[in-house]
Amino acid sequence: MSNTHHRKTTVILFKILGIERARKNQGSVAPRPRQIFITKSRRLADKVEGEYVNLLLSLYDDADMSLNDREHIQRWNSRKKQDTFDPDDGGNRRNDLPQRYSLLLDSHFPLFVTLDTVSIIWHS
Repeated sequence: MSNTHHRKTTVILFKILGIERARKNQGSVAPRPRQIFITKSRRLADKVEGEYVNLLLSLYDDADMSLNDREHIQRWNSRKKQDTFDPDDGGNRRNDLPQRYSLLLDSHFPLFVTLDTVSIIWHS
């Protein structure tokens, strides 16, 4: 990835985190924003989500972390233990997500996915 792309991705990641933190710090009772990071590359989606998880772990201890964030991290860890992703097999679909967008939970967000995955869950 070029430096320009790396910087753009970093800015987007921090923007996502900033929106999540601002909502938490304000004690908002409004529905959680459904932020989605979409890319063609499953490898990039996984890398950015991993960085997001690492940022959460560095910012909050377990007592300060929301239940949604804890569930997100648990799902991430479980997926990484089971993942046998081969970037050459063309399989960009995540098997830990529901088949339909309407079935996604707040704990799924922010969501880091490929365009293929969005297409599948949006059109189902």
